[in-house]
Amino acid sequence: MEYTDQTVKDYGDMVRRIAWNYTNDIQVWEDLVQEGYIGLGKACEQYIEGQGTKFSSYAWQKISSQVQAYLRYRCDMIHIPHYRGTKCSMVELDDRFDQTHEHESYIDLMDALSQIDETSAKMLRMHYVEGYSKSELSREYGTSRNKMSKIISEGIEALRNIMEK
Repeated sequence: MEYTDQTVKDYGDMVRRIAWNYTNDIQVWEDLVQEGYIGLGKACEQYIEGQGTKFSSYAWQKISSQVQAYLRYRCDMIHIPHYRGTKCSMVELDDRFDQTHEHESYIDLMDALSQIDETSAKMLRMHYVEGYSKSELSREYGTSRNKMSKIISEGIEALRNIMEK
């Protein structure tokens, strides 16, 4: 599917509605809407027609994943629950963390990710950065959701151990 002006018109309300589910701060909302449009673009690029999923359902997931990934990055690793309606006041967080701190934390995290096993690192990136659910990952890699949860949990524990040193 092509990402055109018509696509933006057709799905703009969805993007704005999804963004509003995550904040009631208008300045943050504007950023989330922009991230939502990035997610809509990714949905257009990656959608394969005829696989049993409507584009609107696929787009909703991609837009939500993009917004959640942005919030995870901006909220300095604060866990954003998967249910809709979660609010995050980034103004409060911006007051507590300056960009230098965020950049140093990011570098430390990337360094720690390079030290854990490749599978765990890949699953952590796909789950927390790209926004894949554990169910999606387990389907894609042919394993159970419980096994995927264990891989991700063990990866997080390994990261904690490395970063505490």
